[in-house]
Amino acid sequence: MINENDFKRLINLSESTILDFKREMYNFVNDIDKIKTAKFVKDIISFANTIRTESSFIIIGIEEKRDGSKVFHGLDTFVDDSILQDKIKDKVYPRPAFCFYTLLYENKKYGIIEIPIVKYPSPIVPIKKMKGLEPQCIYFRQGTTNTEAKGYENIRINDWFRDMPNILEEKSIVEEVGILLNKAIANRDKLSVIISETLILSKKYGLEKLINFCKNEIEGLKNRDKRDPIQKYRYRVHPVFLSPNEIKINQYSNATQSSIKNEMKESNDFREFQFFFKQPISILESYIEKIKSEQGRTIVTFKTSAQKVFQENDEKDYPLTIYIFEDDLNSIYLSIRQKLIDLLVGV
Repeated sequence: MINENDFKRLINLSESTILDFKREMYNFVNDIDKIKTAKFVKDIISFANTIRTESSFIIIGIEEKRDGSKVFHGLDTFVDDSILQDKIKDKVYPRPAFCFYTLLYENKKYGIIEIPIVKYPSPIVPIKKMKGLEPQCIYFRQGTTNTEAKGYENIRINDWFRDMPNILEEKSIVEEVGILLNKAIANRDKLSVIISETLILSKKYGLEKLINFCKNEIEGLKNRDKRDPIQKYRYRVHPVFLSPNEIKINQYSNATQSSIKNEMKESNDFREFQFFFKQPISILESYIEKIKSEQGRTIVTFKTSAQKVFQENDEKDYPLTIYIFEDDLNSIYLSIRQKLIDLLVGV
């Protein structure tokens, strides 16, 4: 899973064998003839079969003009990663590894499909005829277009998969889980990156608990299954302060976070509340980075409403401002990391 700096680097590049920009999300509505699905399948397998040394990316929400300039539209509609996985699972072999997630950049959300380098037993080919796709034919990325491999190109792609460096050789599930577990414990990499890698691994081995956890963390929990007991998400619940008024707090004073919290507890303007953090892991990381980027800053705030927080239809709705301290964010972040560690240990 890329971060904002990776995203900045990619958007300054032009479309290539490992990068594609799309103005709009794949639209599978009314796709009776499966033409739209076929286009998506061809994009994924072409990138997966392309000889390269790094992951490939399809960035959705950016239009690249003929002169190389770009128009930043942002994501128009959202499609769940599970829908994209379902569109390809029974149409090709071997099944390619990829993941879809979103990234917020300059107040606009963009969709990112990441296709890592994976050693498959053979190139990925369609197993059924679709528009623009012939069964058993190899498709790859040539320049900025998807092309059918023929002759020498066919041989080169087969040789690439066969002779892929040992570092990319498939490992046992125990080895692969161990690598991710060490990363999670070491606390050197961003949690969003580790979770993205875990999602790819969990899909490879069909680890449903990990798949659901990773998807929830990457996409956020706003659309979680309401039938799930809230206890399942206790690791994302933490006390915060709420106020119907936007109150300026001198967080740059010498006062500690603890002393500011104590003052807020004693004030009638604030209410302490066990808040369920539904935001994607990337948003939580952006909050933490925002605090770190400003020396002396200890709080982030965001606006919401009473009904969204308390989720009671008979609750009178009114604006709310939520105050989140640096310690609270670090605590939630640590809790999510520990949840990931627990799930990996349980594999």
